[in-house]
Parts: sequence; structure tokens; C-alpha cells
Amino acid sequence: MIVQRYVQRAVVGSVVVIASTALFPLVRHTFRPLVKEFSKEMNYFLVTTKERMEDIVADVKYERMKKQLDHLDVIDCEVIEVEDELYSRKGE
Repeated sequence: MIVQRYVQRAVVGSVVVIASTALFPLVRHTFRPLVKEFSKEMNYFLVTTKERMEDIVADVKYERMKKQLDHLDVIDCEVIEVEDELYSRKGE
């Protein structure tokens, strides 16, 4: 009875090993395109997520800078243009 159990286990194990060696190339050939497509989709997802996060961060930085500039006191001044002597001599 014990020997019969060991023989059954040995036979089942042998069948599983033979079947797996026969099926492994077929399974690999079948799932390889699926895994590649999934990998491309995940890469696209990660890149778009990164770009969206960068856009959000840039928008927040812009809004903070805008608030800081709004709180600054603005000084009115006049701009006086003075011609440079070198430029006026070239025309002579």
C-alpha cells in the first residue's frame, strides 16, 4: 500500500514534468506578446502620470509666485532713455 502510493506519486510527478516541458514553449510563445503589450501600456501609463504630476507641480509653483508678486508693493517710476556716446560718434 505504501509502495503503491510512492509509485503513484512518482508516475504523477513524471507526467507533470513531461507535460510541463512540452507545454512551456507553447505557453511562453503565447504569453510573450501579451507581456510585451502590457509592458508598453504600463510604460505609457507611467510616463503620462509623470507628465501630469510635473504639470500640477508647475501650476502650483506658478500660483505661489503669482501670489507673492501680487503682495509686493509696486513702485511707479519713469524710464529715461539716454543715448550712449559711442553710438552717437559712429554716426558722425
